[in-house]
Amino acid sequence: GIGLTAAARSPQLVHFSEPEGWHPLAWYRRALEQRMLEDTGRSGGALLAVLLGERGLQDPGEVDALSASGLYHLVALSGFNVVLLIFAFSGMAHLFGTHPRTRDLASLVLLAAYGALVADQPSLSRALLMAGIFLAARILARPQGGLLAWSAALALLLAYDPRWILDAGFQLTFAATLGILLLWDAYPAAVSRAGLAGALFRLHWVGLAALAATLPFVAFTFHRVSLLGWLATPLASLPLMAVQALGTAYMFGLAFVPGVHQVLGWVLSNLTQCFLLLPSWLGEGRWGSLFLPTPGWFWVALYALAFALLCAAGRARRVGWILAVVAIVGTWGWTAAFPTGTVPALAVLDVGQASCQVLRWGGHALLVDAGNGTYRGPTSGRAVVEPYLATAGVRRLEGIVLTHWDEDHA
Repeated sequence: GIGLTAAARSPQLVHFSEPEGWHPLAWYRRALEQRMLEDTGRSGGALLAVLLGERGLQDPGEVDALSASGLYHLVALSGFNVVLLIFAFSGMAHLFGTHPRTRDLASLVLLAAYGALVADQPSLSRALLMAGIFLAARILARPQGGLLAWSAALALLLAYDPRWILDAGFQLTFAATLGILLLWDAYPAAVSRAGLAGALFRLHWVGLAALAATLPFVAFTFHRVSLLGWLATPLASLPLMAVQALGTAYMFGLAFVPGVHQVLGWVLSNLTQCFLLLPSWLGEGRWGSLFLPTPGWFWVALYALAFALLCAAGRARRVGWILAVVAIVGTWGWTAAFPTGTVPALAVLDVGQASCQVLRWGGHALLVDAGNGTYRGPTSGRAVVEPYLATAGVRRLEGIVLTHWDEDHA
């Protein structure tokens, strides 16, 4: 029944009222957030996002760098965090010689405790459900656990609420996972799987598979595609994996052990700063992410055919690679046609505190004022103006007129 949610991005705007009655989990979570901010200093906002899903106190510059570099998904609680959690726990269980069934049962308990402690987010709930089904299938020795978990989670969630099929996050979650499952066997035979280099290649292949499966959804919904995100994600994940492993121990008790929590907080803070170096560097370049006007339906259909052929074997897969390249080049070179037959029109766009206007006549467009830069959240230039221009088929502006030099729309 919740119609609208919002995030206050300044602690001065928020008054925390403690829950009445006996709510141990709420009390513990509140104390944990406070301790984390005290122990980690300037990294506290990013750590709250990575470990607990609280993104309201992130530094605006960090948010913009993560968005521009295509790495923002790393600080949004999702399947990525669940995978890191299970991976770190399984690694420790293997070192101690734990039986696989005991390890998987303990992983289920850990996932339940983790889900109860962190912020309730749809992407994380989907990931926890899928991971739980996968672990249960492995405990029961069921083959094809990955596809089973994907299918069962999809069926259960759509049975609960069929409208979720229209949600962008839902589409991206299941498309990315399906792409990884289907394209794993398409890993090039000429590329080694052994050693450190092979492990790095396989990590990048997973990212490429997820990108290939989600590309149409990203193009239509966000009109901005990250060219480097799938390459940078494995590199950025190395310090993030350590953050997740140590952060989990911090969350489940070590935050309140005298002498230990200060040292652990210092280590987590430095690891987080290491993680933020890569998005900060990539976010400064213009090619971190690429604006994409609305693609034509012909190219979308061609890309869908290419993806289906990539999931096959033999020569069909080679044809799939060729068609995928043709579809991507075609989408970029020949976008949806600009509606030249319309009469002159004016569109007024809400860009936050201000507005901007788009004048359209014939095949031309002029922008009067614009969106903002980083101002306590995602830029309205990318969140409002770009999607409108993309949907309208505007590929080139005749010019930009700035009425005055206020930060909110100049």
